[in-house]
Amino acid sequence: TVGTFHAICARIMRQDIEQLGSRNRNFVIFDSSDQQAVTRRIIIEQNLDPKRYSPNAVHGAISRAKNELIGPEEFRADSYWGEIVLRVYRRYEEVLQANNALDFDDLIMKTWQLLTRLPKVREKYQERYLHVMVDEFQDTNQAQYELVTLLGGKHRNIFIVGDEDQSVYSWRGADYRNVMRFKEDFADTQTILLAQNYRSTKTILEAAGHLIKKNRHRHPKKLFTKRPRGAQIIRVETYSGGDEAAFVVDEIKHLADNEAANSSGAAVMYRTNAQSRIIEEAFIRANMPYRLVRGTRFYERKEIKDALAYLRLIYNPNDSVALTRIINTPARGIGAKTLGRLFEWATAIGCTPWQALVLLRNLRGGSAETAPPPLPSPFAARAQKSLAAFTETMLT
Repeated sequence: TVGTFHAICARIMRQDIEQLGSRNRNFVIFDSSDQQAVTRRIIIEQNLDPKRYSPNAVHGAISRAKNELIGPEEFRADSYWGEIVLRVYRRYEEVLQANNALDFDDLIMKTWQLLTRLPKVREKYQERYLHVMVDEFQDTNQAQYELVTLLGGKHRNIFIVGDEDQSVYSWRGADYRNVMRFKEDFADTQTILLAQNYRSTKTILEAAGHLIKKNRHRHPKKLFTKRPRGAQIIRVETYSGGDEAAFVVDEIKHLADNEAANSSGAAVMYRTNAQSRIIEEAFIRANMPYRLVRGTRFYERKEIKDALAYLRLIYNPNDSVALTRIINTPARGIGAKTLGRLFEWATAIGCTPWQALVLLRNLRGGSAETAPPPLPSPFAARAQKSLAAFTETMLT
């Protein structure tokens, strides 16, 4: 079996999640935009201001808790902010369960719960995976570390490849200390140091070594390379992002004018997509052609996400996130207020939004088999017609 943590855990969940009792194996996986949409909806539902309590920040706190294997029952709020996160966390889990959905963090956490709570399931996978190998171990978080030691703990045939000096993903929960922790938990581990660097020049390697040795919590190591010393490192400090972008463009011009490099062979790397705009503007002002590589990913494009949302709703009618995305795409006259009333009415009569839509459609059609709802429909005739038409489209 070869795959990422999330891919392998998704396969395990498809087989055994029903043994946990909260989902069935036809669950859907909410992506980042789905998670943000759910969090935002819950914040508004709880009469909180999403501008003050950012959905991104609130969900980030929930994600960090899951990465540390802390569920809403174990979550301890030590401040008012913590209380807000806990309230949203509890409701967030209810929404996921009602939609038969998992988020990315759940794939790891639920697999850990499965292996922890059910010894027979744990033994099945321990006997299936007699050897476990993990690459880039410095980028694992606590949940992933616990999962590895659960799977490989019986036979203790775990092979990890990692270097705490190369850990750059702490912002998404990675803990470089897992490399050192592994040596403590598996004291009989044999360590093989790969000291030769095949990529960098001597100048780059020496500079990196002088910088990283200032980190206290690391295994000391002396790397070497057989490559030549190479060009000296140039460090430039500018006063603004505009000055930085102008320097980049001027440097490319200089290299091209002196035939040190072809301008079409120059690449500009930046950390986040938001930084591309100011660099693009500098190229435009200099009348230099450029090409933006890998802008919006294919599956992140609106039309693709819309199409997938239709398929998700057909596959799982209880997927309220997919329903929210497409109920007015293309425009059907179903605005935010109507959608909000639908969710409120569904909650009041104790069903999912999709079930409420089917009930509305049957009532409008005068079906004798449909019992009247415990609460009357809150929709005007025009809104009810639009909702019924959407439901009919999905059913046919």
